[in-house]
Amino acid sequence: MLSAFDEYPEWNPLVREVRGPVEPGAFIRVRLARPRGWGSITIRPMVTAASGGEFRWLGRFVSVRLLAGEHSFRVEPLGDDRARFVQAETYRGVLSRLMVGIFGSLIRRSFEAMNRSFRDRVVYRHRRRQDPD
Repeated sequence: MLSAFDEYPEWNPLVREVRGPVEPGAFIRVRLARPRGWGSITIRPMVTAASGGEFRWLGRFVSVRLLAGEHSFRVEPLGDDRARFVQAETYRGVLSRLMVGIFGSLIRRSFEAMNRSFRDRVVYRHRRRQDPD
């Protein structure tokens, strides 16, 4: 489901669009929703991992030394039709502390909204598969 980018607008309140080849080393185009309906922002991160249960990208502002963020999505199977969705963002660079200090709570709320939407989408698809009527 993480790589079904064409479905993101249906459920993902944060990542509204992803375009480009999903392979390590490739650059993709990601459109992120801004909070409170303030439009969107487009970034061009590099894919750093793209395997069965993991997708990561590295974005940067001007240079990696100034500000970089690696965003990761991972699905960990727990058995018995259960899994854990783990989303993380790791910042580095000279401006990282400033950025997290200013936008940290906003970023956290956006991630939490995305996590809830992802969970709801997975549960909905699972129930639909279990009971197609």
